[in-house]
Amino acid sequence: GSPRAQNLADLFAVRYLLLAPGTPPPSWARPVLRTSAATVAVNPSAFPRAWVAYDWQRSSGRVDALRRTTDSPTPRLLSAPVIEGAPTPPTGVARTATPARIVSDGSESVTVQATAAGAGYLILDDSAYPGWQASVDGRAVPWYPADENFRAVPLRAGRHVIRFSYRPASALAGLIVSGACAIALLALALIGWRQSRLARGQG
Repeated sequence: GSPRAQNLADLFAVRYLLLAPGTPPPSWARPVLRTSAATVAVNPSAFPRAWVAYDWQRSSGRVDALRRTTDSPTPRLLSAPVIEGAPTPPTGVARTATPARIVSDGSESVTVQATAAGAGYLILDDSAYPGWQASVDGRAVPWYPADENFRAVPLRAGRHVIRFSYRPASALAGLIVSGACAIALLALALIGWRQSRLARGQG
C-alpha cells in the first residue's frame, strides 16, 4: 500500500488488483468485488494502456531515461513521458494528453486508433522489447522507448491507425537463411538437370 507501489501500479496501467481473501486493499484502490476466494479492487488512477502525449521529456539514453522516469511525479509521465532519442519538445504547448483506442490485441500484433490534436507521440504501455516494429497508416516508422519500458511513435495532427507487429531478428535471420538454402538447392537441381541433358545428348 506504499506510494511507491501506487506509482508503479499507475505507470504500468494496473487497473485491477486480485487480493487473497481477507487481505485489505491498499488505500489507493477501491474494492469492487468480495468473494470467499478473493477480493478484486480497482485502481482509479491507473494510466490508460494507450494515449497521445503532446509534451515529453527528452533523454539521451537508457540510464538517463531511467533517472528521469524515477525522478518524475507519476502524473507528469502521463502528460510528458520520457522518450529516448526524441527531438526537443516544442515550447508553449499545453495540451492535455488524449486517449487512444486499442482495436485489436494479440501476442504478436497490436492495432491502435488515435486522433491527435497536434504533433505528439502515441504511447503504448507495452514492453519496449526488441523485435517490435511499428507503422502509422500503413507506413513503417521508428518507435522509441518511453518511460524507460514502453513504446512511443511520433504522430502528426489528425486521425491515425498505428500498428505494432512483433518480428524478432532471429525469425528474420531464419527466413533469410531458409531462403538462401532454397535458392542454393534450386540452383543445384538445375545444374544437375542440365548436366543430365548434356550427357544424354552426347550418348
